[in-house]
Amino acid sequence: MTIWARYPGKCAKCGGPIQPGEQINWDKATKRTEHVTCPERVEVPQATKTYRLSRGSGDGYRGWQRGQIVQTRPRYLERGYPEWLYVLDASSKYYRYDGMSFGVGDDSGYVYTATCREATPEEAAPYIAKREAALRMQAAKARLEEIKRDIQQRGEKPEASDDNAQGERMFNTQTAYGGGDWFVVNDSEIWYVRNNGMDGDCWSANNVTTGGAGAIGRRIPRDETLVAELRELAEIVK
Repeated sequence: MTIWARYPGKCAKCGGPIQPGEQINWDKATKRTEHVTCPERVEVPQATKTYRLSRGSGDGYRGWQRGQIVQTRPRYLERGYPEWLYVLDASSKYYRYDGMSFGVGDDSGYVYTATCREATPEEAAPYIAKREAALRMQAAKARLEEIKRDIQQRGEKPEASDDNAQGERMFNTQTAYGGGDWFVVNDSEIWYVRNNGMDGDCWSANNVTTGGAGAIGRRIPRDETLVAELRELAEIVK
């Protein structure tokens, strides 16, 4: 039957790695798993140099797999390893006791080792793209926090009114339990609103109507540069 892989594994047909989330053929009787369509093998020059990795299971690690692309850890980079490695072979050894002496990171457990070569640019490209996307997301979230603090510090807090904070909501995380926050953009203002309706919150401080206990909102005059930046950030933080 064809299913979606829940755990990493090895294709019985091509020998390549199976990653969680990939569609696979699974034989319930024999437990045989294989790709629905095996990936094409990338022809690479014969490795002129190999690199050895070692890591214990004490920190929850579960080892490498042949064909895996690995980003090199800082301690190996300091030894001159390439940033991205292709795993040629992987193995493990179990230590029943005195595991700390052998690098397990615990009294007992496994030490995993891998023999690798430098990954080709084509092999590393998807992982580099994923890392860059994560860094953009991290930077975007940090910038949003800066904007929130800025509006809270210099923004005006009007008296409570049903007309407060009306307009286009952005980055809305409001919950039914009185938590979350959001921005509001309208023709003349930019608001930052923090929901303040949870048990224990001081509801008398609220100045924005939410349909619940209310929220605390501060506003600044509309700034077209800031509005444009918020829209750019919204394309990253979805």
